[in-house]
Amino acid sequence: MDIPKWTEIVVECESEYIDPVSQLLQKFAIDGIVIEESYESVSDDEDFIKPKIIKVKAYIPISNDNKDSIQYIDIGLTLFSYLSSNIKFNYDVTDSKKWLSSWRKRYRPLKIGQRVIVVPSWIKYKPQSKDLMVLLDPGQAFGTGYHPTTRMCIELLDLYIMKDQHILDFGTGSGILSIVSAKYGLENIVAIDIDPVAIEVALENSKINNVQDKIEIIHTGLPHEQFNDGSFDLVVANISAKVIKDSIIHFKRILHSRGKIILSGFFQENMIDIIDFFQKNGFLLVNSCVEEDWGCLCFQVV
Repeated sequence: MDIPKWTEIVVECESEYIDPVSQLLQKFAIDGIVIEESYESVSDDEDFIKPKIIKVKAYIPISNDNKDSIQYIDIGLTLFSYLSSNIKFNYDVTDSKKWLSSWRKRYRPLKIGQRVIVVPSWIKYKPQSKDLMVLLDPGQAFGTGYHPTTRMCIELLDLYIMKDQHILDFGTGSGILSIVSAKYGLENIVAIDIDPVAIEVALENSKINNVQDKIEIIHTGLPHEQFNDGSFDLVVANISAKVIKDSIIHFKRILHSRGKIILSGFFQENMIDIIDFFQKNGFLLVNSCVEEDWGCLCFQVV
């Protein structure tokens, strides 16, 4: 049996071009895209690394039906390269086995904050006694811990998680934020996503971390009939600015009085607009952080 082959498209770009490049590739890449970063050591310990270069990858099956798709992508990327000399792109042919092997080689254990260690599920790693180890296989879902938005959400979770809280992970992706919450000892966690692939990945990751009994994973968006007014103490949403703003009425309803929401998935330049929008809708800004042009905010219901 022939192994299916794909055209691999790799675009290296600055953070401000991630959205338009991703939108172009997603239009034609039916299996989604992968946002990656190259890494370098942060210390003498080669196990730990930090982001360096952002890349957006797409894989398109090779067939006569997809010839036009490649041409349209090439035109779009060429136009982007006229706007920035830092945008570089190339094409290659790969099969599923080689792609999976290459993809896995890029990941190493990553320390986030003081305690969380994100470890690819295929790597053997011996944690220290204080470590909260999260085994992760992101598959095609967003959320590896290597992206700044995920890291910042985890760092704010470390500040605001309290015993016996009810947490909603809105747009769970790989399930990483729910799993981290469970590792902190919480047992009332709900993770939702409208992407069925993300739901499958999150379910599998919850099992390999042995926290499946602490996380209810639901294929849904908001609103959802199961969530009553004031159901949650804390919501975390690492998703686009548009979805965040469109969902504010639901966030406010399901959060109890004085409940908090951690938001990321948007650029630093969008933070003022989001802060203004949430403050006008009954939220108080309690924390903010920026990493590599990405923003993260925490609000409290007032």
